[in-house]
Amino acid sequence: MKLSRLYKQYSIVALTLVMIFGSIVQYLIFRNSIHLSADDSLDEFKKTLVKFTARNDTFMTAGELGVKNGRLIYFPIESIDFDTYYQDTVLWNHRTLKNRDFRIINFPVIIKKKPYKVSILMRTMGHADLITSTVFSFLCYFLLLLLYIFLISHFFTRNIWIPFRQFLYELKTTDLNKNSTFSFSDSNIDELKELDKTYSRMMRRIQNDYKKTKELSENITHELQTPLTIMRSKIDLLQQRFQDDEETFNILQSLQKNINRVSYFNRSLMLLTRINNDQYAEYALIDFGTIIKERIDDYIDIFQTKNIHIIFEQNGAFIHEINPTLLELMINNIISNAVKYIRSGEASLSITISQDKIIFENPYDGVLPKGNIFDRFKRSNSTENDSTGLGLSIVKAICDKFHLFVSVNSKDQKFKLIISSRF
Repeated sequence: MKLSRLYKQYSIVALTLVMIFGSIVQYLIFRNSIHLSADDSLDEFKKTLVKFTARNDTFMTAGELGVKNGRLIYFPIESIDFDTYYQDTVLWNHRTLKNRDFRIINFPVIIKKKPYKVSILMRTMGHADLITSTVFSFLCYFLLLLLYIFLISHFFTRNIWIPFRQFLYELKTTDLNKNSTFSFSDSNIDELKELDKTYSRMMRRIQNDYKKTKELSENITHELQTPLTIMRSKIDLLQQRFQDDEETFNILQSLQKNINRVSYFNRSLMLLTRINNDQYAEYALIDFGTIIKERIDDYIDIFQTKNIHIIFEQNGAFIHEINPTLLELMINNIISNAVKYIRSGEASLSITISQDKIIFENPYDGVLPKGNIFDRFKRSNSTENDSTGLGLSIVKAICDKFHLFVSVNSKDQKFKLIISSRF
């Protein structure tokens, strides 16, 4: 979700809550204001009526009092034992056939030496009308504020977010092999200046560490290869010399096996380093099916030796832009990995190719390691001990490099590896 959209959502939720609370407060304020205004008018009517009664000692009509849209009622009482008070009431109007709201003032008077309770009724705005007016007014405010939020976020904040969008683009396209940095130095916003300082400092450290790590990795893998080659040739000479000494020959053979394994391990690390360092820049549109067929022909002797049956099915051409050398290496890794875990005997390696994916499936009675199987040095819990744990890491690195998706799963004693052009 974009930050601007999240900002709109929070603003609308906050505005809705404020409007609801504001509507309630405004309703109470309006009602109180209406009551105060009505009470002031009723107090004036009371004073006028009390003066008239004291001077004339007779009843006063509503017309004489000047109460418009109101009523004047006298109730005979036994004694004057209450103070003036106000109340609200609803009366039925026979002409309009509707209920009308009234504000009433009640007070005592004495006319012709008899006590009376006088009630002056004055029309006021009813609760329903007041609620309708309040809701309508706040609905108008709400729509205007929504328009304001939209205009602000759409037109004004767009300019504010331009530096951040540029910064995100810089992060996406940053190449650690180049000393490219992004600067907010021209901005007059304090937060952007602080971000500029932090980002520049972080990038310098990352690029420095990256270069050191890259140089160290390249130097180690390169320097190891020469002594390993010398050790392998020396052991070959010793094996020829001690062919008749079975015990010594077996020891030398074990050393040779482990040196070969270390050499393969070193070459794999060197390959991963080169892939990560973008040293395979040549791309071409290649039909994967053609390369897979060629690799199957290369492995035909091994398949026959281990009695492995190949099931090859092509339902479409899987064509993708990739480096030819890395593609051949990736297919080699996948097939050799499958052959490694297929026990000798009747078994099958199934390869299915369609327009958008390739599926490799072979028998597998091991258990996949926990975590991400594509991590380096991840090895399955099987009887195979010659694995370096780098084969699938190389496959994953090549797929990521050329925007392919690779996944594996193990079910029903089957190992399935899927390469897809769609993420």
